[in-house]
Amino acid sequence: MNNKIVGINVKKYRRAAGLTQEQLAEILDISTVHMSHIECGHVSMSIEILIRLCEILRVTPNHILNGAYTDSMDVPSDSILAGIPEKRRLLAHKLIEVLRNCPE
Repeated sequence: MNNKIVGINVKKYRRAAGLTQEQLAEILDISTVHMSHIECGHVSMSIEILIRLCEILRVTPNHILNGAYTDSMDVPSDSILAGIPEKRRLLAHKLIEVLRNCPE
């Protein structure tokens, strides 16, 4: 699972809910440092925190995890990526997903 993408999604939905990191951390009963680390993709969150987070932000786990997991079978092998080893294709695909989810 890609923690960076999870963090981007958490931040996006937190902001949409009009909450600061501090407010969300307090509601979740975690430290603001831990909340920051989740959003920066430095740490994974537990299933319990994920479920509570989804309830608070009124989203599904799918919203938070969307794009965070890519099976090598899902990596397109179009002409741009043809001939690139599978690990590098997967990395390129993940990079594109991160860029797609970044705010402009």
